Amino acid sequence: EMLKISMTKFNYNYLLQQNCCNALWNLSLNLCNQNELLELGFIDLLKEIMISFIDDCEVQIPACATLGNLAICQHISILLEQKDFLSIILKAIESHSENLQLLEYSCLALWSFAITFENQIQIQNRIITI
Repeated sequence: EMLKISMTKFNYNYLLQQNCCNALWNLSLNLCNQNELLELGFIDLLKEIMISFIDDCEVQIPACATLGNLAICQHISILLEQKDFLSIILKAIESHSENLQLLEYSCLALWSFAITFENQIQIQNRIITI
């Protein structure tokens, strides 16, 4: 609950948001936590943070790592694609194309997204247009 409060009440503080994304990254490593994060609304909060701090690489890295962990579950991968996280990941790549750590974790997220055939097509179509 404190994590959720921190992500919403102090959404202007990039250091706090970076640490919140790091916490989500750690929580998302455990498969048992993934559905709970979804049910508690953390996916939408993560999207808000990624959009708000698209220019902050230190926020984007743990956010992309979190997405990479979550998208391994097929039903979550489909939901993330429906919520247009693919566009956000590609925007992060464009914004930080020289940061190898961000590229590593954003590629992890793309790899995890590709768990479904539909997402593979979406990724292919979006990457070709970049």
